[in-house]
Formats: sequence, structure tokens, C-alpha cells
Amino acid sequence: MQPNQCWSSFQLSVRMSSSSSLLSAHIANAKPLRWEDAFAERVSRRIENQLVGLHRPIFQMPSHEREKAILLAGGLPPAEAFPIEAIELTVRGVGDGSSAEKVKVTVDDPKMLYNAQQYGSCEPLREWAQKFMMEFHQPVLPFARPPFVNGTNTTTTTATTNGHHEQKNGPVLDTILTAGNSDTLDKIASIVFNPTDGVFADEHAYSTTMLAFRPYINEVINVESDDMGIIPEALREACESYIAAGRGKPKALYVVPVGSNPEGKVTSEQRILELYAVARAYDMVVIEDDPYWFLRYPSYHEGATYTADKCPGLLSLKAPPPTQTAIVDDPYSQRSFLSFDIDGRVIRVDTFSKCVAPGLRTGWCTASKAFTTQYYAYTSCAPTQSAMAQTVVYSLLRDWGIEGFDRHVRDLQFLYWKRRDQLVSSLVKHCGEHLAMMDIPVAGMFLWPSFRLPVEDSAAIIPDLLKHRILVAPGNFFSFTNKPSPAVRIAFCCVDEAKLDTAAARLGEVLREKWVAHEEGGGHKQKQQQQQQNGCSPAGTCC
Repeated sequence: MQPNQCWSSFQLSVRMSSSSSLLSAHIANAKPLRWEDAFAERVSRRIENQLVGLHRPIFQMPSHEREKAILLAGGLPPAEAFPIEAIELTVRGVGDGSSAEKVKVTVDDPKMLYNAQQYGSCEPLREWAQKFMMEFHQPVLPFARPPFVNGTNTTTTTATTNGHHEQKNGPVLDTILTAGNSDTLDKIASIVFNPTDGVFADEHAYSTTMLAFRPYINEVINVESDDMGIIPEALREACESYIAAGRGKPKALYVVPVGSNPEGKVTSEQRILELYAVARAYDMVVIEDDPYWFLRYPSYHEGATYTADKCPGLLSLKAPPPTQTAIVDDPYSQRSFLSFDIDGRVIRVDTFSKCVAPGLRTGWCTASKAFTTQYYAYTSCAPTQSAMAQTVVYSLLRDWGIEGFDRHVRDLQFLYWKRRDQLVSSLVKHCGEHLAMMDIPVAGMFLWPSFRLPVEDSAAIIPDLLKHRILVAPGNFFSFTNKPSPAVRIAFCCVDEAKLDTAAARLGEVLREKWVAHEEGGGHKQKQQQQQQNGCSPAGTCC
């Protein structure tokens, strides 16, 4: 079946499923990804660290047998060599604002402290992450039995399904710990991308991700998008054009489905299914990068009354189970690309950077075990994660419990909700005459306003903004080709409401100064002439 034919059949099943049996029609089209064909050519030259492989039989033993083993093959310092005997953290209280009582989180278990200071990773946190994915994303595919500690993969084929759909001899999922999303995306690119592969992303995509991809591929293709992300038909056309031009194979779809960076979009379940159908039609890997998944908040309403209980918290973000066959039209409780993945083609990347702290450099990745096996081979020779940081995160989550984590997430949502609204109100007040467009996000950390400028590209006003001691990110940063843009990315997460208002006032001042300088330099006359050529009066709104 050719890609166009595949797309038509998948598109039809998605549309039919939205009103009847979504999951059964979706599963009926199972098309498991052949990972041996999806890996980059360089993967064939990469082998697992031989010392890690040598230890595998030991790590696969039952714990009572493993404890009898005397390990002399690796250069592992003994527990007596480690200086840290306890870790005590003072943690801000959650759930009651500034009046919440601070709590102490202590790590004093000798075994946990030994593992935190040794090579390897924190297995209890990995198990927490896998359980979290099972409960909150409800994936269709089963999970492989958790691998043993120290990043060593097992050969077992036992799967935990939690009542989910099982495919006989089909792909199984695995959750692994990472050093945060940026590091993970770089490793994914190394494992998956060849130079001629086509990687497709939103019309505006996070600049750092595209820089991470750049050494491995010739180009990221920014695809036409709307307020829910990439338009499925535009993605199909982009794939066809890529193939027709003889440029190579459409290899991967990169998506940020919740609170996308820079625009703050949220992709609906229906759109997720449609994009997944295109990815399947062209046999693409789907890289689901979702760092802002936790950061949801209410829609903008002028004069809103702010109370934390209006935010969804964590528990309201649980996806419905695979047995629910209707499309969910809920900005909070909806399924992800991983939830719907029946082929093992989705690599989902999550992080604690936005919901705990970025300095901990700790996250997790959930994907087909075929992929995570290669990821382990990579990190066995070039480990970047910190078992100490992972232990700190795990201890915090353990002491919070899911209810405490829910309150903490709600506090974050409440904070960003108020700051988003302040920035929106301040931009309207101070920059209203120059605002061309401003969609107001319900997730993430950013606002993406477009301005009426006397120049084509917002990058031209950055020197003036710096003189006024304000900095925003110009829109051209978020295109692989640095396409000029009148938009800017403004992060409302960084400072309090008072400073956001001051920043908007300074931005408005710069915009007015640019227009005055432009008109004094003859730009006003040129603008009138252009308007008349376009059939507009001098007082028109063509700018």
C-alpha cells in the first residue's frame, strides 16, 4: 500500500472512530514499526559497554543470590569510600500558599545512599516513573518487566499490562531514566537520524531542540500549523514533497502536544490521532516531547477571581483508559501520542525540570523496548544522569505521596495562571495599538504575540529592547531557517506580576519609538503610498 492510500484508510478510520469505536478501529490497523530499519546507520557501529554486559548475569539473579556475589570486574568504589552519610532537605510546604508549613525530607537509608553515590541510577525512581505512565497515560501497549538497576537491560519478555491491550509477539514498552529532555533529545537524534532523513516539526518549534538535531540531519521541516499544532493534511503534503524531491525518507515527527514552545498550543485527542495516522502512513518515528504536561491552567477571563482550586492539579490530568472509545474533548484529561501508540513508534520524553527543578537534570523516557535497548547501549559508554539527583527527586516524591505532588502541581499551575493573565492584561494596556495577534495559551510558560512593526522581523527590535533593559526571544529563533517573524516569545514564568507589567510598559515604549523613528525617516510617506497601491486609504489598517 502506498503512503497516500495508507493515509486515506487511516484518515477514514479516525473519522469513523470519533463517533463510534475509536480504539477498536485504531487497533485494527496495527502496523508495528521495524526498529531495526528505523535506527541510524551509526547504531550498527555502537556496542554496549562490555563491562556492563559482563555484569548482566549477576544483575539478573534473584536478590538473595545477587547479594552473595563478589564483584571484582568493575572499578566500583566501596561504600566506605563515600563521604555522604545522610541527606536532609528543607522543602516548601504545598497546598496552602506562603502559609504552608515547611517539611523535612531525609535520605539516610545506607543502601539508598550507596546507590546514590555509585555509578548507575535510582531504580525506585524508574519504577515510580513507569507506574506514573501506566496510571496517567494509560498506554495501549503493555510494559516490559522493569530492567534491573545500573541501566542494565534484561532479556525477559514478561509484560505488565494493567488491563491494557496486548499484541501477541508485538512491541512492549519500557521506561528509563534520563538526564532531562535536552540530553535525551540529543541521544534520540544520534540513535535515530541519518543525514538525509526528513524530520518534521511545528511551524514554530523550540530553537534548542532544532539546534540539538542539526548535527545529525540536513534539515528540520517546519510544517504549517494552526492553534492545535501541525495540520495533518499539511504534514502529509510535506512528506509527499520531501519524497518527490528525492531528498530522502520522512523519518520522524517531532511534537510538543501540551503548552508547545513557543506558542503554548494544546493538541486535541482528535488531532493527535490524525497526526499519528500520517506518521503510520509514512512509517515515521514520533518523538513526543512533553515538558509542559503538568502546567495547565484555566482560560483567560478579564477580571477573573483567582483561587487555586480552579486549577486542575495533577489528579485531574489522568487520561481515560483504553477501553473508553469516545474522543475526549477535555483540555486536561486527554490521551497522549503514547496512549494511542499501537506500533511501538512513539518515543515519549518527560522531565521533572518544569514540575520540580531544572537543576536536578532528571527525567524519563518511555518507548518501545527495542529503542530503549539501544539507548542503554549508548549511555553505558557515555552516562550523563546523576543517581544522586535521582535519589533526591525520588525521596521528595516518596514523602509527598501522590496527594502531595498533586498539591505541588496545583500550586505551580496557580502561579503561572496569575502571571499569564497579568502579562496578557499588561500587553493590551501598554502595547495594544501595536498588537497584531495574540492567542492566549492554557498551558506552558510562554506567550507568543505578533506585533505591527515598521520592520519585517522582530529580531530588529532586540537591540532597542536591551537599551531599555528588557529581553524577549525573537520569532525567527523558532524556525530551522530563521524565517523572519513579527512575533516574539515572552516567558511569563520568570518574574512576578509587577515586573511583568513593567516589562510590558518598556516593550510598548520601544515599539512607539521604532514607529516614530520610522515615520520621521520617511517611512510614513512610504506606508501611505503602499496603502494606496493596495487600495487602502491612508488611515487603513494594512500594516
